[in-house]
Amino acid sequence: MSCGSLSRAADGHKHPLALVEGATENAAVVQALIDNLIERWLDPKVCRLFIVDGAKALSKVIRRTFGAHTPIQRCQTHKARNVTERLPKPLHASVRRALRQAWELDDADKAERLLRNLARRLEQQAPSVAASILGGLNEMLTVARLKLPTPLRRSLACTNAIENIMGTVRRVCRNVKGWRNAAMALRWTAAGMLEATKGFRRLKAYKHLPVLRAALAAQMPHSIPHGDAYFAYFNKIWGIPARGHTFIYDENTLLRTMRSVGFAQITRFELQESHDLALRGLENETRMPAGFLQLETLTLEGNN
Repeated sequence: MSCGSLSRAADGHKHPLALVEGATENAAVVQALIDNLIERWLDPKVCRLFIVDGAKALSKVIRRTFGAHTPIQRCQTHKARNVTERLPKPLHASVRRALRQAWELDDADKAERLLRNLARRLEQQAPSVAASILGGLNEMLTVARLKLPTPLRRSLACTNAIENIMGTVRRVCRNVKGWRNAAMALRWTAAGMLEATKGFRRLKAYKHLPVLRAALAAQMPHSIPHGDAYFAYFNKIWGIPARGHTFIYDENTLLRTMRSVGFAQITRFELQESHDLALRGLENETRMPAGFLQLETLTLEGNN
């Protein structure tokens, strides 16, 4: 078995990120996958929405690595299938209808009440199913609690994108008869994932992704209050005393830092050329050693 990850970029395009051998039910496998992503580029301090298939190990490792309040959406398609498969056939249609009604609601609290009512109705006929519904309640309604538009909720409430990748992997690998070792299986799986990228389509609700970005920024415990300006400087030379400022020495790092605390509109200015007169006059030679400003190259300014 293999465990893979897929991301949706800010422009709505999809990108396969990583692959390891093992199952999503194994916490060590999931941790290895996430550690690999962090080593390569993933900043664990940035709030992201994780969409998972329901394996407990996935949620456990994500919260351990990214924080207890990290938003996780459990795949509603998997949940509906798991629930109905454990019920007598006469109950399938009514239960599916109740689940769908709850998931279509804009109000997460009302959706939760509907699901609790469904669990109560099932307590006598299927107590384990009722317990399953209640046990996964919070993660089933994450996209609703983030107050995302309906088209975006529908796209982000399931793992269909990565399920489609796995379908392509099975098609690519179906004629392979002699699996020699795990390395060979990984190579073929990776080849199948790359083949799947040829058919990737942009997320239908990509125009609503800024709403998700703003909702995730609001989840961050240390985000800057609304209306405050966030700005910083970086220098050509390491080791300049901070003198009460925050210095960041790499423009991309500064951009990521500003976006991680909720700023979407970020403007690049040469020093003393800001459109904001107060910020343009922030530095002056009367407060700094002579020639100090020559070491500074530019500013990035943003408002949330």
